[in-house]
Parts: sequence; structure tokens; C-alpha cells
Amino acid sequence: VTMPSITDNGIRLEADIVIDGAKLIADVRANGYTGAYNIVLFAEGDSSAPLYLPEGTEPDQLYYNNIARYYNVEWFNMEYVQGMTKDQIMDIYPKGDYHYEVYLWPETNYTVALFTVDLQNDRPVLTSIPTLYNITTGEPTSNLTIDFEVSNINAHGCDFKIIPSNNVDTYAYHHVKT
Repeated sequence: VTMPSITDNGIRLEADIVIDGAKLIADVRANGYTGAYNIVLFAEGDSSAPLYLPEGTEPDQLYYNNIARYYNVEWFNMEYVQGMTKDQIMDIYPKGDYHYEVYLWPETNYTVALFTVDLQNDRPVLTSIPTLYNITTGEPTSNLTIDFEVSNINAHGCDFKIIPSNNVDTYAYHHVKT
């Protein structure tokens, strides 16, 4: 099977990207484009998104087709697994200039892909050649401190309370049997 080439509308989205520790801050410039577009991040070594493109590697048509396949799977999941309508899905995507912030894995290489999307013949398609950026996140930065309290210790368990210093930063915890 030969995959068709992406129908390129000539739109090239751009972004000013700042990395603050493990946080990505992107100000996307739509350059007058008013339609929908997508922002996708592919981490190096992430088996669920093998579309990380090392810096200095020139993308080819196969790479772009693989991004189109990734987008179709994303769409399939929203439409058939989550039960969203086509209009609901299209409303998710940003339009116009857009400020985007997300926390990523620290000290990890990523490829950021920006591309326009639309419905053609009632099916989702990429409508532009993706604009690609390579980034590397730094060490996580946070002023978050975590305290905890243990009470009501008995033979079957205890009460364990986690007390973060703020309600903004995210955290995770894990406990193991001693």
C-alpha cells in the first residue's frame, strides 16, 4: 500500500519555545491561519511515540506519513473510544495564536511537531507539512516541599497523610513493603 502524500496547504506554523527545567512554554504563531492545528511531542525512547527525530536528521515523506498515522490513531481514539463527535474533536484543537505550557519528563530529548488539521470528506487529515523543533528538557525545578504524617498505626495498616507545600506543583509518591 502506498500512502498518499500530505496535501500541503503551504501554512507553516511557528513557535517561540522556552524550556524552564522540565516545563515547555510555547507561544505558537499561526501567521494569519485561522483553522485548527495540533501540537504533538515525541520523546526520545518512548515506545508509544517512536516519532522522535534526532536533531540534524532531515525528515522524509515516510516520517511525515508516520505523523499522519499517529494523528489518525489520536483521532480514532477520541471518536470511537471516547465517543466524541467530529465537531467536539475539532473544537479541541487550537486556532490562531496560542500559548501552550506543559510539564514533560526531565532531562529528555523531544521533537515538537506543529501541523494544521482539517476534515476532508468527513475524515481527519493533516493539511500541512509539520514544523519541527528539537528540545531538551532540563532538571525539574520546583519549590515544592512535601511533609507527611503517620497516625493510627496498627497491625493492619495506618493513616498516611501527604502534605504538599502548595497546590500548584504536581508530585507522585510510591511506597514499598519493608
